[in-house]
This record gives sequence, C-alpha cells and structure tokens, in this order.
Amino acid sequence: MAWRASAGKADAVLSSVYSVFDLDPISVKGDEELNRLCALALAVCISSIPGKGLCQNSVDVLSGTILVRSLTERELVVAADSRIQYPTGDSRPRDDSCKIIQLSPRAVFFYWGASEIRSKKNGEILLSVNAIARDAYRRFPSQSNELRLESAANFFGESMAARLDAFLATSTSVQMSATLAGSGGFGGLDSRGTPFLYTVEIGIDAPNGQRATATFKIAAVDPSSPYPVAVGGVASSAGVSEFLARKTERAARSYRKYEERVSPSLRKQTDAYLIRAALQAALQWAKDDSAVGGLVDVVVLQKGKSARWIQRKPACQKEDCCERK
Repeated sequence: MAWRASAGKADAVLSSVYSVFDLDPISVKGDEELNRLCALALAVCISSIPGKGLCQNSVDVLSGTILVRSLTERELVVAADSRIQYPTGDSRPRDDSCKIIQLSPRAVFFYWGASEIRSKKNGEILLSVNAIARDAYRRFPSQSNELRLESAANFFGESMAARLDAFLATSTSVQMSATLAGSGGFGGLDSRGTPFLYTVEIGIDAPNGQRATATFKIAAVDPSSPYPVAVGGVASSAGVSEFLARKTERAARSYRKYEERVSPSLRKQTDAYLIRAALQAALQWAKDDSAVGGLVDVVVLQKGKSARWIQRKPACQKEDCCERK
C-alpha cells in the first residue's frame, strides 16, 4: 500500500502527537497495519499545517446520504442511492458511491454516513468503510457465516473507532466531528438459510470541554419485528416512509405506478421492488436537495438463496469481496 513508504515518518509523528496532546496510544491488538494507518492519518493531519495541526483543514470527509434496509424471516433487502457529498460544501457531490457491497454469495455489507476520508494534499484515501469491511470479513474464514459476520461487525466497529480517533485527536472542529458518525450492517444467511443482520452504529462522543472520541455499538436485528423497514440518512429520506405509508396524495399516486410497473407475481416473491420504488419516490420528491441523488442499488438475500441484485451500478462490482462460491 502507498502509505507503507511513509511508515517511518508516521511512527515518528505519532509519537510526537501523543506527547503534544497527552494521548494514550491508539492501538488495536495484533493489527500492525491498522496501527500504522492510524499513524499516517495523524501524520497527514499535522504535516500540512504548522503547530498543533487541524485535521479538518487537511482532509475531506465524504458522507453517504440515504440507505433503506428491510429484514424479515423471509428475506433481507438493502437499497441505497449513489450520492456522496462533502458536508463542508467544499466540492460538488458525486454519484458513484457504492454503499452496498457483496462479501460472498451469502453475505453483504452496507453503510451510510462518513464512508471515506481523503487527503486534500494528494487525494489519498485514508479511510474507506468498504475496505475496512472487506478486511474484517477476511479475518474469520473458518467461522460459520452467522458467527463470522458477528465477528466482522465487532472488528469493523473497533477498527472504525480507532481510525476515527486518529483524526479526532488532532481536530478542534465541532463541525468535522459531527460529520464522522455513520451506520451500517453485516447481513447474510445462517446455516439454515435464514436471513440475519448485525448493525454497527458509529458515534462521536464529544463531552463539553473534552476531546471528542469515536464509539461503536453492535446489535442483532430481530427479523420478527413488526417494523421491518429502517431508513437512514438526510432529511429527504423521510420520503421513503411517506411512500410506504401511502397516506399522502403523491405517495398514493406513486404506489399505483409501482403496482402498474411490477407484476403481482414479482411483488409476491419479494419486497425488493417495493423498497426500490420507495427510495426512487423519495429521490424524485427531493430533486432540490443536493444531498441525495444518483442511481439506486438494490440487493436481496432470500431464505435458502444466494444474494441477488435487483439493480446495481456495474462499477460497484470492484468493491466486492471475497468469495464467489
């Protein structure tokens, strides 16, 4: 990886940063690669600005906007738009984000929120949630799929918290701290072919007068919940719930179009087309919102079957990992 050439400098900078800010060493047990990346993150944050560097001035945080997931005992459906934006407004949004990736034929990962951190100096990716998720999944190849995804979720949360702490250690910006939160999940099929899901919530704890730190929380989702659909993202994501409730005139009209376009047999087979229609309606109603947009990606994992993409940007296949069979 490109950052390895800077490892010596990163180690030296990391030691000085710990001293200047009176911090405990950032470390993930047994993960030398992660520790060096944290060091490089700190190095980038302080190398471009004299003195006690301000990380928010030397990196760009790219954040995803809308993601919808539905878990029942029959299937897991995940859908997302493609918009990724710079919360500071420094650059134009991009519509090429892959917020859902396939880890294997029986497992997927998804995330919305701060999904990338890049160096403003050279564009180098300092943090990528998809890369961290792939790494987390690769670490537990001998475990059953359910235990493997639970282990991957915990490792992902621990890794994300450590890496974000590296940036927060040199940032005095409340605005930047607020952009680093996010939410995602590792979903798949267990040994019986039944869908399951572990969610990962990444938060930023910023007590008054104290340095902000990253936190994470892992939870297993109950597939028998009477409220299977969850929506995350910006304010415009409320359009998804509006469509599904069908209580407004525009929602009822959009739902009728969905019924006209999708055959009864497909509607009976899966809710994936319904979730796609709900997300597309929300995007249509939010044309003036620059935070949402782009094509919609939708994947479904049904009981006893492999992951199936209802629609997807072809370029997103390069983000996948790790097993094809």
